[in-house]
Amino acid sequence: MNKLNGPAAYVKLPPPHADAPPPETAFSLDILLQLLRREKMTLLGSVLLGLALGLLFLIFFTTPRYSTTTTGMLDSNSAQIVDLASVVGSLAGDTSEITTELEVLRSRKLLEQVVDRMDLMQDPEFNPRLAPPGLLQGLLSQVKSWLPSSSFDLDPAQNDKVTLDAVTERLTQSLSVRNIPNSLVFSVTATTRNPLKSAELADAVVLTYIDDQLVLKTGGLDDASDWLSERVTALYQELQDAETELSAFNISTDLISPEQLTGMNYQLKDIRSRIAALETSRLGLETELAAQGPGAPAGLTDNIDRIRSQIDALQTSGDMLEEKLRHQSLEQIELNRITREVAAQQELYEYFLRRLRETTSMTGMQAPDSRILSRATINLFPSSPSVPTLLTIFAVLGLLTGAGLVLWRERQTRTFRTAEDLEKFTGRRVLGQVPMVPARARKDVIGYLADKPTSAAAEAIRNLRTSVLLTDTQRPPQIIGTTSAVPSEGKTTTALALAQNFIGLGQKVLLIEGDIRRRIFGEYLTVDEDGGLIAVMEGRIALQDAVVQYDKVKADILVAGTSTQNAADLFSSQGFERMLEEARKTYDTIIIDTAPVLLVPDARIIARHVDAMLFVVAWDSTSKEQVTAALGMFDGLGVQISGLVLNQVDPKGMKRYGHAGRYGAYAAYGSKYYTN
Repeated sequence: MNKLNGPAAYVKLPPPHADAPPPETAFSLDILLQLLRREKMTLLGSVLLGLALGLLFLIFFTTPRYSTTTTGMLDSNSAQIVDLASVVGSLAGDTSEITTELEVLRSRKLLEQVVDRMDLMQDPEFNPRLAPPGLLQGLLSQVKSWLPSSSFDLDPAQNDKVTLDAVTERLTQSLSVRNIPNSLVFSVTATTRNPLKSAELADAVVLTYIDDQLVLKTGGLDDASDWLSERVTALYQELQDAETELSAFNISTDLISPEQLTGMNYQLKDIRSRIAALETSRLGLETELAAQGPGAPAGLTDNIDRIRSQIDALQTSGDMLEEKLRHQSLEQIELNRITREVAAQQELYEYFLRRLRETTSMTGMQAPDSRILSRATINLFPSSPSVPTLLTIFAVLGLLTGAGLVLWRERQTRTFRTAEDLEKFTGRRVLGQVPMVPARARKDVIGYLADKPTSAAAEAIRNLRTSVLLTDTQRPPQIIGTTSAVPSEGKTTTALALAQNFIGLGQKVLLIEGDIRRRIFGEYLTVDEDGGLIAVMEGRIALQDAVVQYDKVKADILVAGTSTQNAADLFSSQGFERMLEEARKTYDTIIIDTAPVLLVPDARIIARHVDAMLFVVAWDSTSKEQVTAALGMFDGLGVQISGLVLNQVDPKGMKRYGHAGRYGAYAAYGSKYYTN
C-alpha cells in the first residue's frame, strides 16, 4: 500500500507566520488603481451619497446670505474756504492715517450708530433675543436648564446694554472693511440674509462714517469758538487791568523828562570831577605842610580846611543827586514793564480776536474727508454658501470615504484570491487553479466538461491531474482524496472532473462518494443510492456489483448508500480497508470525495488510507482561519496534504481585483486555446 506519508508524496514550502497578510495588502500603485477601478460603482455611489448629503445640508442646515459692497474714498484734499488746520484737522493721506480711518469704520462706537440708524435692535437676524430658537439652541437651552443656574440679575439698562453689545457684535461679523492697496479707496461689504438689507447696511455704514466726520468737525468748530470767546473775554479784561495800572502809575509818579535826566547825569559827573580836583589840591597842600614842619605859614592850614569843607559840600550834593537819579531809574523801569505788559496784552487780545472771527466764519462751511464713490447694488445671487463649492466638498468627502471604505474592506479580507497568496500563507504547494464552471446546475457541470474538453475548466483539471501525478514520478498516487474546510468549496466537482479526466488517459477509474452524510453525488448524477459504499464495507454486496456508471463521467462510481451507523466508525472499520485493497487490485486510479474537515472527522480518517490528499480552497470565499484550522487538524494527526487546489476562480473577479496577470494563461491568452 502506498501511503500518503511516504517521503515523495508531500511538497512543503518554508512555513509562514500564521497572521502574515497576503501580498496584495501592500497596495502597489497598479493594484490600488485597479482596485479603485473595480470598485468604481461603490465610489460612484459614495460620490452620489456625498452629493445627496450636501443637498440636505444646503436645504436644512444653511441659510442663503447675500453680499454687496459700497465703495468710498478718503479725500485728503478737501477744499476749505479758510485754512484752519490747527482748529479742525484733515487727512494727510499717509498709510497710518488710512489704517486709522479703517479702524474707525470698524469701531463699536460707529457701529452702534449704525445699529440706531438701521433699527437693528428690532431685527431678529442681529438681535439674538428676537430670533426663534433653532434645534441646536433648543437642545442647549434644555441642557442649561438641567445645570445649576449661574445667571446674574441685571436691571433694564444693563439688559439693554448687553443686547446692544450682542447686536453690535453680530453687525461686526457681517461687515468686511478693506482698503485697496496703494490708494485712498476703501470698500465696505455687508452680508445678510436679505439682499436689500445688505445694500442698505453697506451704504448706512459709509454714510454714518461721513456724518460722524462732519459731526466731529462741526463739534470741533463749536468747541473752538466757545473756547476762543472765553479766551478773548478774559484777555480783554486783562488788557483793561494793565491799562488801568499804567494810568495809575503815571499819575502817582514824578518822573522827569529824559532831557532833565540827562542833565542831572552831567551835573553828577561835574560834581564828581570837582571833588576829584579838590582832593588833588588837598593832598598837595598837606604834602607841602608836612615838608615845612612847624615853621609852615598859618594860611596853609586854612587853605587845607577850606578845601575839605568844599569837598564835603560837594559830596553831600552829589549823594543827593545820585539818590534822585536812582529813584528816577527805578520808576522808569517799572513804567517800561507796565508798558510792555499792556502792549503784550494788546497783541494777544487782537490775535485771539482775529482767530475768533475766522473760526466763526467757518461755521457751516466744513466738508467731510470722505465721500461715496459707488453705492451698494442689490445682489440677488447668494454669496454663501457657494453651492458648487459645497457640493464639490461633499462629493470629494464622499469619494474619499468610499475609497477609504474600499481600502479598509480590502485590507480586512480574510480570503484567498491568488495561488501565491495561498502558498505563502499555508506553506504548501498549490497544484492547480480551477476556474468557475459556467453551469447553472450541478447536473450540468459534468456535461459541460464532457461537451467542452478544450474549455478553460477542462484544461485546468488536466493541469491539476498532471500536477498530482508529478508529485511522485516513481510511484504515482493510486488513491487520491479530495477534501475542503467547509461545504460548497467545489471538492465534489473537482473529484468528478478528475475522475472524468483520468479516463482520458485510458485508465480504469473508481470514484467513491466518501461524504456519506450528505450524499451529494445525487445532485450531479442520476444514480440509485441503494447499496453503494456502505453495503460494500458491510459485506452485503461485492464491489463490482455496487459500482455504477454514468455516460458523462465514464468512470465506475461508488455512491455512499444509506446506513444508521456513524460514518467515522464505518471508515475506521476493517471493511473500508478491505474495500480499498480490493479496489487497488481492480482500478488504476481511485478518487475519494470526502466530507469537509471542520465539520466531521471522516476526511482525516480516510486520509490515512490514500496516496495523495488534495485540499480544495474556494476562491475569495474560504477564510484564512478556516484553512488554518483545517490544515492544523491534519498536521495534528501527522497526515500530510499533497497539495492545494484554488477552486472556483472567477477570471472576471480576478481582473476586478487587479490580479488578471496573476491567473496564468487562463486570463491572458486563454481565448486562443480554449473553447468555453
